[in-house]
Amino acid sequence: MRASFLTRLLPSRDYLTTSFVREFPGNAILRLIPWTKDGILARHLSSDDRVLDLGCGPRSVLMHYKVGHSVGVDIFDPYIEEARRLGTHDTVMKGDCTQVEFEPNSFDVVVAFDVFDHLERQDSLALIEKTKKWARRKVIAIVTNGRADPPILDDNEFQRHRSAFSMRHMQQLGFKTYGLGLKLPGMNSKISVIDFLIRRLTFPFWFISYYWPRFGYDVAAIHVKTG
Repeated sequence: MRASFLTRLLPSRDYLTTSFVREFPGNAILRLIPWTKDGILARHLSSDDRVLDLGCGPRSVLMHYKVGHSVGVDIFDPYIEEARRLGTHDTVMKGDCTQVEFEPNSFDVVVAFDVFDHLERQDSLALIEKTKKWARRKVIAIVTNGRADPPILDDNEFQRHRSAFSMRHMQQLGFKTYGLGLKLPGMNSKISVIDFLIRRLTFPFWFISYYWPRFGYDVAAIHVKTG
């Protein structure tokens, strides 16, 4: 379900998930821009891929992409209900990402957006290694670049950050990194309109962090399997 044009422009309680970049993921124009989540997915997903989406949430970006088969996993009941209602994936299952198990090479691509930094450090590291086994071709992850304390949305305590991963951390774990957004004063402000304006006004300059990830608010990390 897409929000109205006005809803996408005005800040609200869930202003992060209904923002231009996050709530408008199927936009064909954004897919042509390398320094967006959509641009990254467009380059790394194929129409016949089997995709595992960890921490899929209620309106996964994958619902706007044609893939062979997709499985979404989330632990928050309201998100599972909404994802099933919208048909975001071929299969939506409730599960703790640290506890689910799949056979090696079960999926062509494993996607984990805003998942690893929501877990305790050791759980995150163990899950990262599992995703590399589950994926036949690649793992695509997004983490906040360093320590942050973003707002909790929808009273979902699973969104709380419990660990931190920087650009360098992801590189050390075997990922190629790109920046998303810009890390600037005022990000995650308790005054939602400030955060809202910063994210929109800086969008034309996101290419800076894409090529120099250390300046990014988020890091897109790609692990490509070889051999």
